[in-house]
Amino acid sequence: APPPPRLSVSEREFPRGRFLQSSVAALTGMPAWMVFLFSASNLSWLGSMVDEKARKLKQGLLMIGVSRRSYYLSWVVMAFLRMSITLVLAVVATCVFAFDFTDPSVVVALYFLHTLNTIAMGLCFSAVAQEVDAAMGLAWMVPMF
Repeated sequence: APPPPRLSVSEREFPRGRFLQSSVAALTGMPAWMVFLFSASNLSWLGSMVDEKARKLKQGLLMIGVSRRSYYLSWVVMAFLRMSITLVLAVVATCVFAFDFTDPSVVVALYFLHTLNTIAMGLCFSAVAQEVDAAMGLAWMVPMF
């Protein structure tokens, strides 16, 4: 009977690219903290809504003659300006550093939908919470779970 064949096993390191320590490589993890900062910017509207309700600013403005249309138009204009500035900064930073091959319109659409979702969530929390600190704590705690 012939002897069984001998099996030899050897180890080699898996081939991979050389590790580069650079600022661009460090920023590739940027989308995670960009979403965090973008959420913080959007959730500050929650604080404004709850503060406005607590101080009854709407009733005071209506009593001095400001029309409802002007009141709500001011909220819409300020929300649009703030969202636009944050959106442009987020898209530029994201497209330059993180998503090289992604169409910027896709990034704009995703951030826009995230903003609308955050504002809707803020409206729900502003109906429940009466104090700014409680509303902000609730808004940061709920998405974590």
